Amino acid sequence: MTIRTDVIIAVVCAPRWDLAAQIVWRATVKRGAEPPFRDDAWFQRLVQMTDHSKSRHACASMAEKLHKHDDLVVCWSLLAIDPQDPVGLPDLLLTIGTAVDGLDFHDHPELLPRFAVMRDVARGKYVGEFGSLFHLASTHKNRKQQPSAASEAGDRAMTAEHHHALQTLLQNRWSDAFGMLFAPTEAFVGQARLQPLLDAAGDRKLTCEKIHALVETLYQTGTPATGDLALAWLMLTADPREPGSFLPVMPQLQFLLDNTELDERAEAELRPRIHSWWLAMEGAFIHSDVSIFRLADPDNLKTFRDSPADVDPDFEAAPDFGALHRNTPARPALPVGPTLVVMPEKLATRLNNFHAAFKPLVDKAMPLVVARDLVEIRNTLHAEYPHAQAAVDLVLRDLREGQPVTLKPMILVGSPGSGKSRLVRRLGELLKTFVYRFDAAASGDNHFAGTSKAWSNTEPSVPARAVAQSLTANPIVMVDEIDKAAERTNTGNLWHALTPFLERETSSRYRDQSLDAQMNISMLSFIATANDDSRLPAPLRDRFRVVRVPLPTAAHLPELAALVMKDLTTQDESRAYDDPLASDELDVIGRAWARAGFSLRKLQKIIQATLEARDQHAPRH
Repeated sequence: MTIRTDVIIAVVCAPRWDLAAQIVWRATVKRGAEPPFRDDAWFQRLVQMTDHSKSRHACASMAEKLHKHDDLVVCWSLLAIDPQDPVGLPDLLLTIGTAVDGLDFHDHPELLPRFAVMRDVARGKYVGEFGSLFHLASTHKNRKQQPSAASEAGDRAMTAEHHHALQTLLQNRWSDAFGMLFAPTEAFVGQARLQPLLDAAGDRKLTCEKIHALVETLYQTGTPATGDLALAWLMLTADPREPGSFLPVMPQLQFLLDNTELDERAEAELRPRIHSWWLAMEGAFIHSDVSIFRLADPDNLKTFRDSPADVDPDFEAAPDFGALHRNTPARPALPVGPTLVVMPEKLATRLNNFHAAFKPLVDKAMPLVVARDLVEIRNTLHAEYPHAQAAVDLVLRDLREGQPVTLKPMILVGSPGSGKSRLVRRLGELLKTFVYRFDAAASGDNHFAGTSKAWSNTEPSVPARAVAQSLTANPIVMVDEIDKAAERTNTGNLWHALTPFLERETSSRYRDQSLDAQMNISMLSFIATANDDSRLPAPLRDRFRVVRVPLPTAAHLPELAALVMKDLTTQDESRAYDDPLASDELDVIGRAWARAGFSLRKLQKIIQATLEARDQHAPRH
């Protein structure tokens, strides 16, 4: 099925939601579609709505009515996306990506960077930021722009301020780094202060001693510029044969890299290099006779790993001032961090046209999302779930700092409104892991496992789709309300289809019947939610770790009310100026909440109604 791209491109490139809506509306009227809301008055009400949830619902309704116009359905569906909960956005971006494949992007320079930002929104990167999908794409698109011809011919590092430490990370030889740092350092400390370094040429130990003395001098100056130079010089003391020598460098260097605005080219060069530095700190190159700069050079990394003893030593203290002006051509990005080949080519047959989105997965090393800042994540979830801190600890039990995110299958069991689904979503956001939600209540067959390739309209399994949409090897699959899945078995059911995915032995070599390919999906995490797990068959229940999520009590109201106020702010920007709830308001809310059974979902509605009542009785000026 071919989709017209002119309206889609115009909408994706729209700087604001209202302008995107105007483009879609004009195209809808011009196309002669006959939805029930076609009059101009309806459109004016749409763009003037202050309740964003209502406007998104209206756009979603319009998309449902325009099923004969595929491009308009895509556009109205984009208008209905909530960046804070981008359900459906991955599927939309997959459709758009397929539709625009093969276009000459020189004619549409705004399209790729905006599309890249929308992809980040789908992965939860901008959760917590205000604005519509189009506002976020306009705000952050410059970070996704391709480097200009000038930047390719000249500077190859950052789009923002240049940092000597990051420029040092880009050097391919120790001597190049030395020569690059010599001139800017001389401007601060003078040539006489650097002469001892030149005198120590050829003596590794003495050179490192002189560098440490220079670093102390630079740090004592106390300016950001000299601090940056000090870190850069300290990098020259890191020796792969002594992993401990990396300890004073790596935390500062990683922080600098993570907090500097980089263009795509700089990202492609810096991330693989710093990954090699981390490997050296872990002792991966203790038998190497070359410097970390040569080890981190992507062109040489495989050679050094395979036969480090065959390479000549490279510790040259003689400065090379030509390195300051040397331009290094761009290199293709290497996988950063741990990876996994999900679909080996030798175990996959030829994919047909239905599977175009899965062809890039064949024999590709997919990145594994690594768990970072677990202590902070635990503290955040404890603050957001004061009533379920024990449950939070059980959910996080399998995670290890610096290791790929993978959780044993678990089922969150609790009363309606206890926050089970939100807990899974927040876990994904904090771990920066893609969460694929599957609605079990709407499942009446074994469609979770995909449909056979023998059928004309075949569809891969949910885990395969999660990998394709996330472009990672370890997304989270959330099976929501698993206890409400149909029990009939004449066309199979969800419970039977889910079972093979929950054992590592079978999931590591699962053959998807739609793709006709063997896949290693053993790193995926499966989290189900249920109000009652007693209905589940014993073989399925035995494969899940049961985590009980209790309802909150009145004692948790102040903390939860503050969190609800914060959530409402993300939905409606004007709520950012609301005063905190007063004690008398909390008393009224508490009594209403107790009657509602202490459901978090009810609490949000009660607080929203309280704020609306406050607005109605506010004095007008």
